[in-house]
Amino acid sequence: MTLNKRVVPGLVFALVFAGLALAPSGAQEGKKEPKTPPWEKAKEKFEAARKAYSALYLEYKAGKATIEQCSQWSQRLMNAQREAKNTRANNLEALEQHLGCLQELEKAAQERADKNRGQISDVYVAEYHRIEAESALAKAKSTR
Repeated sequence: MTLNKRVVPGLVFALVFAGLALAPSGAQEGKKEPKTPPWEKAKEKFEAARKAYSALYLEYKAGKATIEQCSQWSQRLMNAQREAKNTRANNLEALEQHLGCLQELEKAAQERADKNRGQISDVYVAEYHRIEAESALAKAKSTR
């Protein structure tokens, strides 16, 4: 019982002290960071995804990245492009570019497998992702 009488007040004191230490100071509360417009953030996101995909593609060809990483970043690049400018024409262009990325990736996977530098399963994975992108593009073209 005496242990609880000592522990509980000590915990309360520690929590209050920690809360005060983590609370923002008055000087920081008055400052507001300038807000970046959403379309600018979308452009930044697109550029980051473009750089990541390009780097990963080269790393994949050198045997330092996986096929799934490249596929995932191609998808992210497509989504960022669509978000940057949400029009039907831009969406189709993003899908076409994504398909182009996956076609190149499939070619790279086949080249790596032919030279015994990569796994044959990468070719099949790349083929799957390419077919998936072709389906998405065909569906987008058929809807109005």
